[in-house]
Amino acid sequence: MLDYLIATALILLIVGHGFLIRGCFKINENIPNSADCITEKIESVRGVLDEVADLLNEMLDGTPKNAITQTPSSPMEALLTAFLNRTPMAQNHGNPQESEEWEIYQTDEAKEHTLESPQLD
Repeated sequence: MLDYLIATALILLIVGHGFLIRGCFKINENIPNSADCITEKIESVRGVLDEVADLLNEMLDGTPKNAITQTPSSPMEALLTAFLNRTPMAQNHGNPQESEEWEIYQTDEAKEHTLESPQLD
């Protein structure tokens, strides 16, 4: 009985393997069709994201800017540009003329900690 079960399982594996091989040979026909569909969907999502980025940019600025000469290539670039241009910084940020002097602490050689081994009685 066990022999029949093993033989049936092997036959099903061989048949399944044949279907798998046949499917792999036909995959070349399906890839170009799927790639075109995926490209179209990505382009439509990119268009929507560009519109959302433009709306966010207008809301953050209050007035649309015409000074931008180059359209951002990605929505992430548009968002980064909008947020980085509005970052407030002091005019003297990183000014080398302003220097702070820090106090240097000296170590006391007499107060160094030493490890002592415990004494056993």
